Amino acid sequence: MKEITQDFLTRYGFKSEQELMRWAESMDGPDWRFSEDSCSRLYTDGDSGIAEITHSDMFDDDGFIIRPIKCLYVDFKALDLLVIYKELRDEWEYAYEYSE
Repeated sequence: MKEITQDFLTRYGFKSEQELMRWAESMDGPDWRFSEDSCSRLYTDGDSGIAEITHSDMFDDDGFIIRPIKCLYVDFKALDLLVIYKELRDEWEYAYEYSE
C-alpha cells in the first residue's frame, strides 16, 4: 500500500490527508484527478476506495499499474477505467514524442 506524503497530496491538488479522504468518501460516485507532472491519475470509487493509476514498467504503453491508497480494494466502472487508460496512453505518447 502506497504511503501518503505531502508531495503526493500536492501532486493531486489536496492540502491535507483529511481533504483527500473527504473526496474519497463523498459517495458521489467515481471521480479522478490527474497529475500533469507524473502522467498519472488518482481515482476514487466514492466509497473510500482510492487508487493511483500510472504507466506500467512491464507492459510499457500497453498496460498500467493500479496501486490502492489507504485501502484494500477499489471498485471500478469498466468504462471509467477505459477512459482513464486512453487519457494516460495519450499523455504517454505525447511525452514520448516530445522527449526525442
